Formats: sequence, structure tokens, C-alpha cells
Amino acid sequence: MTIGKEMVNEFERELPSGFYKPLKKKGYWKGVKIGDKTVYDMENLYGRMLVVSQQRKLDLEKVFAYELTPMPFSLFDDFGEMRKGNKAVLVSKLAIFTPSFQPDVTIIDGNAKLYHVTWPKSGTVGTFANNFVEAVKDNHEVLVVFDQYRPDSIKTHERERRASGISRLDIKLKMNTPLPARDHVMRNVRNKAQLIQLLSTCTSDSNVRLIGEANCTFGHEEADVNMISYALLMIKVHGKKHVQIVSDDTDVFVLLLFFYWKLRPSARISKKKFAGSIIDINATALKLG
Repeated sequence: MTIGKEMVNEFERELPSGFYKPLKKKGYWKGVKIGDKTVYDMENLYGRMLVVSQQRKLDLEKVFAYELTPMPFSLFDDFGEMRKGNKAVLVSKLAIFTPSFQPDVTIIDGNAKLYHVTWPKSGTVGTFANNFVEAVKDNHEVLVVFDQYRPDSIKTHERERRASGISRLDIKLKMNTPLPARDHVMRNVRNKAQLIQLLSTCTSDSNVRLIGEANCTFGHEEADVNMISYALLMIKVHGKKHVQIVSDDTDVFVLLLFFYWKLRPSARISKKKFAGSIIDINATALKLG
């Protein structure tokens, strides 16, 4: 509590210039630096706290009703870093799965699909663009929706975490540029945004629309949200009877359930994982209530 108040006061003193500075980690833990990590002797820490509890005649039942750490292990690891949850477990517990059937329109999470298309060892950016279009096209309409990249995004921290350890070299990408290694594009925000911008100009197949920031009907930076908006547009305006969303993201699953329950569109909506399993959104939403 005291440490938290000190950190808040320090943060407020540095405003407004220090708004984007990382918060300094403070705590009672002492550890040994090994490489780039600090290792803590957790058994020693618990032992000391138990001794303190005896000397101060504390009620151990009350003590063990709480996590004996400055921060809860359910949220943070031994190094003080926030844990990344496994939201996918939620889907397996709630969803009703269904056999494959033909949709009228497929809406694909473009950022995720980038990882499912073969990245050539040679060739140009145009070579990869052609491979991408071939990988997504079908005998019905296909929309591929990408994230939009903004400098003040709340996702900046997560993107920087994913890019950890990768060269931050910015590369000027054009269709005829020799294709760089995948990590140098996919784990550099500026390079990845360039690639998506180039892909969104590809119109080699009449059934496929690649949607980036420049040609997106909706203004949200998250493809998750824009995919839902396109699904509702396809149903309400274009009269589609079966819309299928292709995404592994649990957030998309939750959004689809919410909007189906709220709006009750007349069309069938399904969510397909890239690996193949298909969820019946209509049936799942009605089951959950």
C-alpha cells in the first residue's frame, strides 16, 4: 500500500512530460541478478515471513488467507512481470461446435493469417502478396481485415513485448523489394504496417478484398472489432445468410456472442479457427442465454 502510494506520487510529480515513462518497479524482494533476470529465493522469503508472524504473534489462519507477497502470484510471476492469461480455455468450455458448411462470405483476421501463409526464402514482397491472395481466395466472397497501427495505441506495450530481442531496423518496403526475413517485418510495427498497406492494394481476385487502414469502412484500430462490423454489414445491407469469421482470437468469440444476442440477426454466424474447428455462434449464444 505504501509503495503504491509512493509510486502514484512520483508519477504525478513527473506529469505531463513523464506520462509515457515506464513505471519503476519497487518492492521488498531482494534477488540475485543472473543474466538479464533477477532470481528470488521464494522458500527463504516465505520462511522469513513465517518467523516474523510468530514473533509478532499473528494469527496464521488470517495470514494464510492472503498471498504473502507484495503482489499476487495469480497476476504476476517471480520476476514481477504480469502473467499472460490463457483465454482460449474459455472457448472450449462454452462453445457449441458444428460440422463444416459453406458460407456466403468469409471474413478473415488478416494479421493472424499473415502467420499461416508460407514466407518465401527468396523473391520479393510482391511474391509474398501473391501467395497471400492465393491462400485466402475461395469460390465465394472473402474479406481480409487487418489491424490499424497508430502511434498512441494502447496496444503499443504488447507489440513492443512481442518484438523483444528483434532488430528494430526500419525497412522501406515496396512490391519489388527483396523480401526480408519474416521476423524483421512481422515483429517491427512500422515494417508490418507497411506490408499491410501494400497488401491492401492487391486486387488480383474479384472475390477477395484486403482491408487495411486506408480502405476500411470502419475506424477502429482492432481488426477484431472491425470484423464484427463487417459481418453485420454483410447481413443487414448485403443480405448474406451465412457469415463465417476465421480467427483464433477469443475476443472475437465473445464479441460475436454479444452482438448476436443483442441484435438477433436472421443470418447464420459461425467462427472458424485456422486449424479447422467451427463454432456455431447462434446455438452457443442461445444456450448461454
